[in-house]
Amino acid sequence: MQGQDSSINLEPIFDGSKEGEMAANIDKYFERYKLTMPHSLSNLINRYNGSEYPVKFLIYDSVLPWALDVARNKGIEGGPFFTQSCAVTAVLYHAAQGAFQVPVEESDQAAVSLPSLENLEFNDLPSFVSDAGSYPAIRELLLGQFLNFLEARWLIWNSFNELEVEV
Repeated sequence: MQGQDSSINLEPIFDGSKEGEMAANIDKYFERYKLTMPHSLSNLINRYNGSEYPVKFLIYDSVLPWALDVARNKGIEGGPFFTQSCAVTAVLYHAAQGAFQVPVEESDQAAVSLPSLENLEFNDLPSFVSDAGSYPAIRELLLGQFLNFLEARWLIWNSFNELEVEV
């Protein structure tokens, strides 16, 4: 969808679901999604590369780390866009790196202490950090966003400096 006065194109890509179709559960949805989306993205890039508007750079949601591999296979660079606040991303990053024990116990006074953040209490943490068995597909998606982010030449963040100066 290219606007008349814009050089930025936004395009939906096929996620493997037919319109109105519901997956049996979220795990099944993500299984189908992982099989379909890289191919759909690759096809989209091919379509644009065969047009007068070839893809020069791919900005992708950080929870889709495979998108960097697709972009590089097509000879372009890409950068993850971290859509959560920097504070949330910091908690998720440290959880992915094993900086604190998961699951966090509710009885802990200050559940987690991380650089540039105030001590986080049990209720400040995502539920999958405090309950390792809850939402495994979401936990995998959110913690998996850090698999290859250091390989990208650009990282794009969603933040307001006045709200998260130290982070």
